[in-house]
Amino acid sequence: HESRLWQFTAVDRKWGFILTEQALCLHTVNYRDFPDFSHRFQKGLESFLKVPEICVDWMTALGIRYVNLVMTESKHPLKD
Repeated sequence: HESRLWQFTAVDRKWGFILTEQALCLHTVNYRDFPDFSHRFQKGLESFLKVPEICVDWMTALGIRYVNLVMTESKHPLKD
């Protein structure tokens, strides 16, 4: 069974959604804070639900995962 995957990415490629038959994922390399991320996820979800061809009749779960990048004072990412 082949899985379908659709990617919707901003022109600057800093934000995007990945839609599969089982998941809707928001990804970014331009994370500001959780309220901004949550708002973008909500707007994206509302937009996808308006497309009749997607046919979302019900959802069993909805989740958000985000990871903060910790930077040093010199703006370099910390390493393991």
